[in-house]
Amino acid sequence: MEENYISISFSGLWAVIKKNWMGLVCIITIFIAGGLFYALSLKDEFTSNGKILPEIKGGGSKMSGLSGLASLAGVSI
Repeated sequence: MEENYISISFSGLWAVIKKNWMGLVCIITIFIAGGLFYALSLKDEFTSNGKILPEIKGGGSKMSGLSGLASLAGVSI
């Protein structure tokens, strides 16, 4: 029975790369330039928000600190 398979030698692959190295460098350069152009031309699309809570000093209960943290998460205690 005849077996169908392809054998690839690394020396043959290296010979092809050495023969066509200028074309490979040009293709890599084009893709790098295109990727940089695309990345730098994108519009910034992000939003951020924050809450500033006043610092309460005094003889409050120990639970007041936890309720402050819970209010940040939107939980009403």
